[in-house]
Amino acid sequence: MFFTSRDLTKSCLILIYHYFLQGTIIGLIESTFPLKLKENNFSFSEIGIYMLCKYPFSLKLLWAPMVDTYYFTWLGLRKTWIIGSQIVCAIVLLVLVSYYESLIKERNIYILSLIAILAIFSIASQDIAVDALALKIIDKQVNKL
Repeated sequence: MFFTSRDLTKSCLILIYHYFLQGTIIGLIESTFPLKLKENNFSFSEIGIYMLCKYPFSLKLLWAPMVDTYYFTWLGLRKTWIIGSQIVCAIVLLVLVSYYESLIKERNIYILSLIAILAIFSIASQDIAVDALALKIIDKQVNKL
């Protein structure tokens, strides 16, 4: 009964895609990169500095009201933040891929951490918008019952 509507199926697939995208990027930044840092003989204190990149996702409730307030009217409330966050994250990840080897060789943990924080910040902003979209979809389904 839950997946009887074509619109609901499309909405669920969109949500699954966005949550999968978020999880992939978070897993890459928060799990894989610290292992690479350890392989390159970074100290535990340097890895600890890098792990500060987790904070934006934990503190997303501080800017969630801004995500729910400001948007481009021609694009819509949720799409503004979802598309904008994906664009920012893509740019940040391209920068990360381009400079990753040189940052590791130079042992520049602060720039590497800043890039990771920007990526997690954009994913956290997207998560706020996707969560709101999921609540809107659920609310429509509940009102149909």
